[in-house]
Amino acid sequence: MLIQAGAFGLDWSYDPPDIDRLPVNVKFVCRYIASISNHPKSLKPAERDALHAKGIGIVLVYESAQLNPLRGRQQGLIDGHLALVQAIAIGYPTWMPIVIAVDTAVYAAILPTVMEYIAGFEFACTRPIGIYGGSVIADALGGRSQLGWKAYAKSWSPNPNSPNFHVHQTSRTTAYLNGFVDMDRAVKDFMSWHPDTPQPPTEEPEMQQLIQIADDPAVMVTDGNYCWSAVSNAVIVANQAAGLWSPTIEVLPNRDRLAGYYWSGKPIDYSTVNPDTATALPGRTSVNQFRGYTS
Repeated sequence: MLIQAGAFGLDWSYDPPDIDRLPVNVKFVCRYIASISNHPKSLKPAERDALHAKGIGIVLVYESAQLNPLRGRQQGLIDGHLALVQAIAIGYPTWMPIVIAVDTAVYAAILPTVMEYIAGFEFACTRPIGIYGGSVIADALGGRSQLGWKAYAKSWSPNPNSPNFHVHQTSRTTAYLNGFVDMDRAVKDFMSWHPDTPQPPTEEPEMQQLIQIADDPAVMVTDGNYCWSAVSNAVIVANQAAGLWSPTIEVLPNRDRLAGYYWSGKPIDYSTVNPDTATALPGRTSVNQFRGYTS
């Protein structure tokens, strides 16, 4: 659903307004997904359906913990995977960007760390991305972000009229129709999610390879440079169906075949993974990154 420049929108986290009473000038809503579907601020199916019934387009924004972007690539890999799981669960189209919330000031000293977080998120998520935050991070991403959303905090945006923004948040949180919302204004045309909107044509993506060790249930996904692991079966099936991941899994006979990879941490025993339900390893990190090479 096309949102045109000048359109009025809303966003909220925990206390939604009365959707049935939203006026006709509300054209879009920015709503959150988090690490789990029942997180208090995550978009729920009933809310999704009510917004769509009102003819309102939706943009999904991922935020689990406010300062996660300051934790670098490894955290980005984890959050990107979790965002993908929740986007699939709520039915978000594969062509719509998932907006990454960088809900803090970004300055030169921490910009590289935040960019590493975004790179990890982008790789693990396998979907287009957008960005919420100030102009420093929006301008650093440039065209990699398909939907830029400027935070209300004016000090975060030394370039407040950056061409990399599509939406400006124009108010602090305020009471509105029995809820609490922020108000937003589109400054450039962008696409939002509505079931009546057909999927635009896209270029065929390059498939990512799936690798598994014979004695371990965990599957690793690689683009030839980085891998992440502990992928649930549901995510594998969804991405295979979307043509993003290889339709087959290459099974390595033993761990010796991984000798040509440099792991960023100690290799993990994946024998505790339940591939039907787990998106994390009990008592361990859910992602183990390694860099590959070709000889």
